[in-house]
Amino acid sequence: MKLSVVIPCYNERATIEAVVDAVRSAPVKDVEMIVMDDGSTDGTRELLKAKPHGWVDKIVLQERNSGKGAALRAGFQAATGDLVIVGTFLTNLRARANRIPLLIVQHRLLDIQTCRIMPAAPCANAFAQ
Repeated sequence: MKLSVVIPCYNERATIEAVVDAVRSAPVKDVEMIVMDDGSTDGTRELLKAKPHGWVDKIVLQERNSGKGAALRAGFQAATGDLVIVGTFLTNLRARANRIPLLIVQHRLLDIQTCRIMPAAPCANAFAQ
């Protein structure tokens, strides 16, 4: 089972690398990382453009700031995983990346294909050790 992590950012030049590194350190087997820049003006876009191919799976640059909701919707559309989570919880809730499996198993997730709430139990198989 593939997990997509959508990381929306706006003027996050000082923190975006740490967020990506935190997601990368999570004990999850198959992760797709998608960074959505929502029209940053502080150098975030230039930083993302300068990153080597493969730093994250996808970088999507929106031309103008349209808000976090628009960035998330674009990220969800770009996601190819079976499950999708929003990566900003790492900084907003001061959660550690190694808690990603616990957060997924404890909470219900929205299946973006069917717009239905998924039970938590099927997620446990996504995290092979």
